[in-house]
Amino acid sequence: MGSEFRPMGDKMIVMKDEIVTKMKGGIVISDDEARKHRKPRGLVTHVGPGVECVKVNDYVMFHEYAGSGIDMNNQRDNVVIEEKDVLVILPTSEER
Repeated sequence: MGSEFRPMGDKMIVMKDEIVTKMKGGIVISDDEARKHRKPRGLVTHVGPGVECVKVNDYVMFHEYAGSGIDMNNQRDNVVIEEKDVLVILPTSEER
C-alpha cells in the first residue's frame, strides 16, 4: 500500500491547527483543556474528485463534530470531512 491518501467523492483531509498550551499572557494550560477550546479549523491537505469549492492549501473552518480522525504519521490531528461541513474558507496563515 502506498502512502498517498486519496479521499473519495466530496471528502477532504484537513490538518487541524496545533494545540496551544501556552496563552499569550504566559498562562500554561493542560493538553486536555486546550483541546476543548481549540477552534475547528485547519489546512486542507487532500481533496477528493467531487470537491468543487475547496482546494488543497485552503485554510477552512468546519463543524466542530464533523468527520473522522485519520492518522497520517505527521504528528498532527487530521480529520476527513465532507465539503458540506466546511463553514468558511479563511484567509491564509500569512494573512491572519
